[in-house]
Amino acid sequence: MNFLKKNIKWICHHAHLDKSNLINKESLHKTTVHMQDKWFIMEEYKKNYSTSELYERMNRSVENIVSQNCKNIRSFIDVDSTVGLMCVKSADKLRNQISKNVNIVVVSKTQSTDKILEVYNYGYKEFGENKVQELVEKHSILPKNIKWHFIGKLQRNKVKNIVPFVYLIHSVDNFKLLDEINKRAKNLSRVIDCLIQIKIAEEDNKSGFNINELDDVMKYSKTLENINIVGLMGMSTFTNNQKIIEDEFSILRKAFNKRKSKNFRILSMGMSNDFNIAIDKGSNMIRLGSIIFGKRN
Repeated sequence: MNFLKKNIKWICHHAHLDKSNLINKESLHKTTVHMQDKWFIMEEYKKNYSTSELYERMNRSVENIVSQNCKNIRSFIDVDSTVGLMCVKSADKLRNQISKNVNIVVVSKTQSTDKILEVYNYGYKEFGENKVQELVEKHSILPKNIKWHFIGKLQRNKVKNIVPFVYLIHSVDNFKLLDEINKRAKNLSRVIDCLIQIKIAEEDNKSGFNINELDDVMKYSKTLENINIVGLMGMSTFTNNQKIIEDEFSILRKAFNKRKSKNFRILSMGMSNDFNIAIDKGSNMIRLGSIIFGKRN
């Protein structure tokens, strides 16, 4: 697959998603039996299917396929007396989830320009960085049609370095930062699109405005001529407890939906570890790094 990623620009994958992720090391021997025996084995598997586990297996397979830069997936899905339409319904749910209008920002922090170019050549044009100096350096080297997102903690004394070219600032988390962005943008006759960062997680290392401050922030931002607030951003608690993540994203979605308009249009939440939950909760912009580049050493 690494050869394909390096040498092929477009991959179409033929799959049987409803049968994916059924075999593990303990049951690997079942793949070596006669084809007719495999039919009986599959019938036994099907008797234990459920809509939720089908969706989970299919989703896991799609994530893996997409991580290999596949651009199109075609799958056979079984319809028979054992499963009825269960597999089709699970596949349809997954398709609808994926086909939602979700924008992907490729998180390229710490990645080399060569690796970024490789991803760029697959068609991705929006990249996110969390360090100002690294962003400035990459912007000077890489293609000029890249839309650069700033996704990290932004210090006021470094705003001037990214204002000339930044496409979207995700992490506006205090009033003084709003003022500084506006001042620097005004000097260059630019209007900078920004997201208001809301603190939805309980962790101390996550920053942002309190949700109860949002109306005041929105009102104040309208007095700034060179800032355009286009939506909200939030990061969930880093946890395996899905309920906590769902509840946090739901809070942000509710705040977003209350104010949504033609201009106030972006709900940025979800990263490689929780983007599926984020999309399910209404996110239309996700930030993916490790699922595209692989986990950092």
